[in-house]
Amino acid sequence: MSEPRLPDFVVIGAGKSGTTTLHEWLNQQPEVFATSLKEPRYFSRDWSKGLGWYAGLFAGAAADQLVGEASTNYTDEEYCEVAAERMVATIPHARLVYLLRHPVERLRSQYRHNWRRAVEAQTLPQAVCRPGNPYVGRSLYASRLQPYIDRFAREQICVVRFEDLVDRDGRAWQAVLSHLGLAPRPAPGEAHNVTAEKPRVSPVVRRIEGSGLLRRLPGVPPSIERWGQEVLTRVGRRRAADSDGPIPDAVLDQLWHDIGRLERWLGHELWPRGG
Repeated sequence: MSEPRLPDFVVIGAGKSGTTTLHEWLNQQPEVFATSLKEPRYFSRDWSKGLGWYAGLFAGAAADQLVGEASTNYTDEEYCEVAAERMVATIPHARLVYLLRHPVERLRSQYRHNWRRAVEAQTLPQAVCRPGNPYVGRSLYASRLQPYIDRFAREQICVVRFEDLVDRDGRAWQAVLSHLGLAPRPAPGEAHNVTAEKPRVSPVVRRIEGSGLLRRLPGVPPSIERWGQEVLTRVGRRRAADSDGPIPDAVLDQLWHDIGRLERWLGHELWPRGG
């Protein structure tokens, strides 16, 4: 019986940094098989599903294809230590890709995403000052990457910036290809961050939408149904009013101290300091 296919590479984060785009771009390459299920989260939340389930995600790959997946919560504070330990025990030779975005912009994007989904009610300054909040936690890149640095060889870890992924010269894309042993080629398309363009949805609306209530009401004219959907979902381009507001200095100091650690490990600057 042949050995089950397991990842040759894993995109380990960071959330709201273009990982979906990178996953899709890689999956478009003939030499690559990336899981149709983005975010399998096997080494973090879904470890109990077992190695057979995980290997099954790669069963459709050809023998000569690289296989991989992308799960951003592998670098969440809650999971990074255990995920790194499980990963090095299961796929010790895998190549890792950590895609980063400017820490403040990533934080704002996640806040807008949660505000739109109505799972965040506090203002941005309040939210980022909560103890253990994920907005700051997921932007502490050096801290989240440290468990992997401790367990994997330096040459197995590729750190690239979201800003370079979407830049026309394609530096991040070419760096990822090189890291995976693939020949250079143009990026397949453009990356888009659409969180800020989506309408606010309240918890009540999410329950009504999920119930299909409007669709079940008999005799509702289409015009009324459309109006109801607009009212319920607050259609428009509105976004969290203060998501572009100032970040408290204490939070900025924490972020940039952490970035400094990562820059020293990398040997080059990632971003100019600023809020």
